[in-house]
Amino acid sequence: MIPRRPLSEFVNPPEVNSAELHVEWHEVRRRVRRHRQVRVAAVAAAGLLLVGAVAGVVLRSNEVTLFAGQQALALDAPRSLTLIDGSEVQLAVGAQIDLTLADDREVVVVLQRGRASFDVTKRPSRRFVVKADSIEVRVVGTRFAVRRDGRAVEVEVERGIVEVREGDVVKRLVKGERWARVLPLAEATPVLEPDEEMVEVEEEVEQPRTTQRRKVVRRVRKQPAEVPVPAAPTAPVAAEEAPLAPVVQTPAAPEPSPADAFAAAMRARAAGHAREAIVGFQQVCERWPSSAFAPMSAFEWGRLALDSQDDPRQAARAFERTLELATSASLVEDALARLTEAYARYDAVSCRRVQGDYLRRFPGGPHVRGVTKACPP
Repeated sequence: MIPRRPLSEFVNPPEVNSAELHVEWHEVRRRVRRHRQVRVAAVAAAGLLLVGAVAGVVLRSNEVTLFAGQQALALDAPRSLTLIDGSEVQLAVGAQIDLTLADDREVVVVLQRGRASFDVTKRPSRRFVVKADSIEVRVVGTRFAVRRDGRAVEVEVERGIVEVREGDVVKRLVKGERWARVLPLAEATPVLEPDEEMVEVEEEVEQPRTTQRRKVVRRVRKQPAEVPVPAAPTAPVAAEEAPLAPVVQTPAAPEPSPADAFAAAMRARAAGHAREAIVGFQQVCERWPSSAFAPMSAFEWGRLALDSQDDPRQAARAFERTLELATSASLVEDALARLTEAYARYDAVSCRRVQGDYLRRFPGGPHVRGVTKACPP
């Protein structure tokens, strides 16, 4: 029988160096501290992201989004706007713009006065146009500024390429280039205060050895309306007869602008009041047919009549009116397509006529399939 021997005789415990043990524990503590720091940094980063998200929501809630038919004015301080297509606009003090059209194919902004900078979202299938009197600036996606001061129009390009159109003349500008033009007096539309008007007066012009008179147009203050004074009575007034009360002329209510009428109709449509909106759009077409709001008003009138009121005859009249007023090719294309749909419900002959007109003018348009199938056999 083999005698049992203790295990300690076979295993010799290693000698532990205190210095090495201290180093090992230091490394363990360093790793623990590093893991703690990573966790704290992660928590701090998450907190910062949360604060940033909340701040972003607050800032976005304070941003102003401009929809079609609305206007914006910077009175006492510069103003930042976001158009419905995502483009950003910076208005200088005193600047005013009108967003007359905004859809998937075209955005049209009218600069009434002042300086506005545009950072346009890039969408190759959509045109972005800024109008200042007879000047048009067309872009696809870029950053530029347009300034209008009376008869002077100025365009500066910060990024990308823009086209400045004046009638049939087209000028292409690239980054860093600037274009300026002083419009003739007949072209420029003066910006008047509520109590001003433009009148034609004659003034003397001194020339060498002679003095000539010429007619010029000046901006003058409106004269207050004269209050009619009742004529004096021919017979003495009896003692018991009360004297006549003085005639007081109440000021007339300010005349609404086409932009105001269009915006009111758009609000009525958004609220679900289709009949009220139709009346508003008809008012814009009848009272201001030459305004920039008239074509879109006629088109919205037709859409409501066809989609909400189920009245194809009224819708056809509205879309025909759109074709008379529209200058935008995209609006003409949409109006022809909707007019085909309206005629298809009650007039097959007119439907085929408009159908052929659409296919001839827009053979590759987005409504080709629907227009081709619209008319009854």
